[in-house]
Parts: sequence; C-alpha cells; structure tokens
Amino acid sequence: ALRLANRMRTAIEHSQVAMPADPSSPIRCTVTIGISEGFANAQDLDRATQEADAALYRGKHAGRNRVVRVGDAAPASAEIESAPLQAWPAN
Repeated sequence: ALRLANRMRTAIEHSQVAMPADPSSPIRCTVTIGISEGFANAQDLDRATQEADAALYRGKHAGRNRVVRVGDAAPASAEIESAPLQAWPAN
C-alpha cells in the first residue's frame, strides 16, 4: 500500500491540470494520503478507514505532498523508488 500510495503521490505531483478558464496556464497539484493496513472484515474496515483518516490529517498538519501510515512516528514525504505511473488521458 505504501509503494502504491507513493507512486500515486508522485504521479499527481508531476502532472499538470489544464483549467477550463485558462488552458494555457496549467496548475500543479499535490496530495496527502493516509494509509491503514491489515483489515480482514467490515468492522476492521471501519476502524481502518478511521485510522487512515487520522493519518491523513496528521500528514496535512505536517505539510503537504506526503504519505502517512497509521503508526508512523513522524509524517514524512517518503521517497520510494518505483516505476512511474501513467497519467490517465484527458477527456
């Protein structure tokens, strides 16, 4: 989950989004992602969702453009080497 989240974060960070009002001036976006791992049933899924949400907000309070796992001591923008994701084609 951590590697996939970091690949998604990196792909979003390196993408440019054309705004309908001014397509000639694309903007860049970043994302903060909270991760909770290891759920086995619906009750665990509810708990995992709450934990991931808490991790997300810990990451947002620490800055931007990062992936935070439940249980991480300090949120950080973890850089993990991986193949880049391909951006979805624009509609």
